[in-house]
Amino acid sequence: MSTSGPEQSHQPSAPSPQSTIATQEYRFSVLLIDDQLVVQEKIRSAVRPETDIDFHFCGKAADALAKAEACRPTVILQDLVMPDADGLDLVRQYRSSTLLANVPVIVLSSTDEPLIKKDAFLAGANDYVVKSYDTIELVARIRYHSRSYINLLQRDAAYAALHESQKQLEASNAELKRLTHTDGLTGIANRRYFDDYMKQEWLRAQRDKTPLSLLLMDVDCFKLYNDTYGHPAG
Repeated sequence: MSTSGPEQSHQPSAPSPQSTIATQEYRFSVLLIDDQLVVQEKIRSAVRPETDIDFHFCGKAADALAKAEACRPTVILQDLVMPDADGLDLVRQYRSSTLLANVPVIVLSSTDEPLIKKDAFLAGANDYVVKSYDTIELVARIRYHSRSYINLLQRDAAYAALHESQKQLEASNAELKRLTHTDGLTGIANRRYFDDYMKQEWLRAQRDKTPLSLLLMDVDCFKLYNDTYGHPAG
C-alpha cells in the first residue's frame, strides 16, 4: 500500500482511459475525501495490509476535485457532510468531470436515512456506507467497485484499439485500391481501371438501353516521356 496526503505530490500508477491494454498497468487506488483524521486513520489502517491498493486522502472539499483528477483513483470514498461543502455536491462535480465521470463513488455517512440514500444515488453515487461499517466489508466494497471500473477501462481500451485497427485497415484497403487502379508513372487511371469502368458502363448502357461512346486519344511523343521516366506499371 502507498499513501499520500495534501502535502505530497506522489502520483499513483492509476488507470488512464487513454492507455492501451498492452501498456497500462492497472492498480486499485482509493481516494478518501474526509475532514476527520480519525476516519482517515481508520481507513488507512484497513487498507495498509492490502499491498495492491494505493491509498490517498484529501481533507478539504475545495481541493477534492483537483486531487481526484490528479491521482485518478479507481474508487472515491466521499464523506457526506464536510465543513465547507455538501458531499453530494462533490459527487455531482465528479460526474461532471471528463476524467472522473465513471469512477465509482462510495458515500460515507453517519445516517441510514432512506431519503438521504436516495439523494446520494440520484447525485451519482455507486454505493452508500454508514460510518459504523466493518473495515473488512469496506475493503471488499473497494475491491468490488475498483475491479468493475478497471473492467470498464479495459473494455473501452479494447473498443478503441479495435476502432483504430479498423481505421488502419480501411486506409490500407483504400491505398491498395488506389495503387491497383493507378498508373505508376503518370498517376492517372490505368488499363485495369479502364477495363472495370468500361464493363460497368457497358452493363449500364444495356440496362438503360442507351448508346455508349468511347473517345480514344493518343499523346504525341509520349515514348520520349516513357524512355526518360520509365514505362507505366499498369
